[in-house]
Amino acid sequence: MQIPARLLLTRRFAPFFAVLLTGAYNDNVLRNALAVLVTYQIASYAGLDSGALVAAAAGVFILPFFLFSATGGALADRYPRHRLVRAVKLAEMLLMALAWLGFAWNSLGLLFAVLFLTGLQSALFGPVKYAILPNLLERGELLGGNAWVAAGTFAAILAGTLTGTLLMAAPDARAWVPGVLLASAGFGYACSRFVPAQAPGHPDLEVSWNPLRETARILRQGLAEPGLPGVMLAISWFWMIGAGVLVQLPVYMRDTLAGNEQALGGVLAVFTIGVALGALLCGALARGRDAQLKRYRKLKRATRIRRADLYALFWTKAVAEKVHAIAKPGEDVIGRWLEAQGRATHTVDARPATFRPRDEGAAMDGWRDGRNAQLYRGVDGAEQGRIGHG
Repeated sequence: MQIPARLLLTRRFAPFFAVLLTGAYNDNVLRNALAVLVTYQIASYAGLDSGALVAAAAGVFILPFFLFSATGGALADRYPRHRLVRAVKLAEMLLMALAWLGFAWNSLGLLFAVLFLTGLQSALFGPVKYAILPNLLERGELLGGNAWVAAGTFAAILAGTLTGTLLMAAPDARAWVPGVLLASAGFGYACSRFVPAQAPGHPDLEVSWNPLRETARILRQGLAEPGLPGVMLAISWFWMIGAGVLVQLPVYMRDTLAGNEQALGGVLAVFTIGVALGALLCGALARGRDAQLKRYRKLKRATRIRRADLYALFWTKAVAEKVHAIAKPGEDVIGRWLEAQGRATHTVDARPATFRPRDEGAAMDGWRDGRNAQLYRGVDGAEQGRIGHG
């Protein structure tokens, strides 16, 4: 599949794509910079070791996704999505300014609060990100647009991971990191001003501001859908494994492999590239499966048509025998009716049928129903004169 690069030049898609990239980039710059700060530059804080703090930072960032993603989906339906995009990016600028203060004051408490709010901002933006695409792109462009969203997200994650990790090893890192974050957020907000206006999907939708209730409602709906619980479990398992690896990697690199910040950045880059390659492989396998499903549906449709033809053929043969049985001697009732319709008598094919495997049932059903046809009843069920006798 070729991903159309022309989408990146369109007024409809390009501003939104830039907004998406800056958001994913900033999330990973802040998260990895904080992990490096805790692992390499702060031995302990409030009696906790660095490993516990790194794990806590990951939990603080992920928790809003569990709590507020359902609310974000409701907001994406209730309000115009372009306004939500702008509001989210404006909030991101304010959060990056707070992050600057956290780095300047060396305040882990403030940085953890900013990390939580950044997770909240991303959780609210996630549903908007997917809901807005059908409004920005034509139906035939959706596959390419989703491919660019996936590829761009992985590229931004990789860039943010490397930036946050490597900048923390540089002199004046606590000035450079928040400066990069604020500049990226400002660029993202500027791009959000050019996202085309969107009408709200469901302006009358009532939004529940209780995140636990909304999350429970979405989970109930998902678990009630056939086949969906397995998909939810597989995706959750994937993210659990990935989060577990990323949480332990900084401390493992420092304590076991004796690696510095640059070594950690290289390992994180390899991990992210591996995830991206896996996603590409999954997409290739899915495309092969889609082609196979299309062929299967085509064959299934052809099979239904063939069996419908066999049913009609044998129903007609059975009815023809009944008609000839009640017609006047020597009278070709079917032939006379066909001539009146301007058709040839050979329309009813009396040749033996050749069956494919499991096609015989359709023919037998047609023959049985034809033999049981009540030819002396009209459309309204009232008895009519017998065919051939007026």
